[in-house]
Amino acid sequence: MNRKNERSKAIYMLIVIMLAGPVALAAEPGNMIWWDVKSGNADTTASLEMSKSLTLRCGKFPRAELDENNISKLHTSNNTRIWIRDPDGIISEANLSPEKETVVLDFPTELNPAKSNGHYLVGIHVNAGVMDIDSDGTGETVHYYAKYLIYHRTDGGIQGDKPDVFFKDPDKIALEIGPLNTHGVGEIPSMEAGYQEALKEHKIKVLYKGQPLANVEVAVLTKGGWEKRKKTDSDGIVSITPVENQRKETKSLYVVTHKDLLAGQYYCSSLMMYVLKPPPAWMSKAEGFVFWAVGCTDLFVVYVGWRIHRRKKRDRKTMLKFERHKIRKD
Repeated sequence: MNRKNERSKAIYMLIVIMLAGPVALAAEPGNMIWWDVKSGNADTTASLEMSKSLTLRCGKFPRAELDENNISKLHTSNNTRIWIRDPDGIISEANLSPEKETVVLDFPTELNPAKSNGHYLVGIHVNAGVMDIDSDGTGETVHYYAKYLIYHRTDGGIQGDKPDVFFKDPDKIALEIGPLNTHGVGEIPSMEAGYQEALKEHKIKVLYKGQPLANVEVAVLTKGGWEKRKKTDSDGIVSITPVENQRKETKSLYVVTHKDLLAGQYYCSSLMMYVLKPPPAWMSKAEGFVFWAVGCTDLFVVYVGWRIHRRKKRDRKTMLKFERHKIRKD
């Protein structure tokens, strides 16, 4: 037991050291934590109807290597809490896979069952202790947060009636980012909350202790190196177009940092989102060729079918005229 505790302390110190490097504030997000799909799981969408394994990453996004030596490690202690909000609005503490040293969350499992259909919200809070995070000569209590959205359904399951993309519980997740419905219907979370379409404007909201956080900079980063930063308005909302060029991207990470001077607290929060490419944009030459080839083939088949139908109709009309003429003659 002592050996296990010593190993857990060593793991925790490792992530604290990794996160406690030079960190700039919102203008240049540096070290952070974020949820990612574990290698081996299909990671092309945020809401496949299948089990998922999430792993926690730390450092500067994106990481070039994702092998076991570079996966961020933690242990479950009073400094680390993981939460799951279900589609019925119930928040419960999540359990990690017991045989793993890495921070891996399997969902759904016996440890983390999914009793309702709908959106599940995963969040983690790491209290990294007191450190001079911004090199101003004053120590701050540093908090790291990361959120992830999972849509899960099972045959015969009952759809949850209180889905949300925010925890709205400052004691669990004090600083959080969440997507808003982009169709202009109030602030109802989109049913495709885990997705965002590239080249299309989306609204993101920032809450601090349950209230909108105004005039704070939100950064959106992609693995391909594209990034953008904008400040929230008086309602804590920022409108961002994830990926404004034609480069392919599959994931984007939203990051916000906030320093509460009066409380002496520093917060860094992230949200992983999946990027959908708007077809036929973002297509490579090969994909474009296939797209147009298939499209032209379909049109040609329709055209040929229309021509055959028209010819048969014309022949049938001609035969009817011939028969009428023949009857009159007889």
